[in-house]
Amino acid sequence: MPLWKKGQGWAIHVSDFIIEQTGHLALSEVQLQNHNKLPQDQQLRTTDAQQIIYPGKNHDGFWTNDKLVEQVKHAIAIFEYMFPNAIAEFIFDQSSAHGAFAKDALNAKEMNIWPGGKQCAMHDTYIPWDNPNPELWGKLQV
Repeated sequence: MPLWKKGQGWAIHVSDFIIEQTGHLALSEVQLQNHNKLPQDQQLRTTDAQQIIYPGKNHDGFWTNDKLVEQVKHAIAIFEYMFPNAIAEFIFDQSSAHGAFAKDALNAKEMNIWPGGKQCAMHDTYIPWDNPNPELWGKLQV
């Protein structure tokens, strides 16, 4: 069968998160009912981690690292709602996702190695709670 020429039809891009317990990372009907009873300021911004776009310059634009970072933030919030006190491990199967960082992420490639020059604005770093020295846990690294 020969390959068809590229036409003017629409493409579709689906980005989703799959979990062992339920498959698709989204609130169940029961969870949605309970979620909707929460005060507005405590509700999730989205209850389904799946993102669908129709890429192209005359449609939804293209899937970017910024869109992926935003989707991951929503996925984390959904996961934490579904599984309080659990730890999520995210595995990405698309290589360009490995280079996706939030704009203020601590990234050694963006840091100056010499004095002066333009420095990106990056967020503060806090010592993690599993640091071997308990006196430093949760403290700002200076």
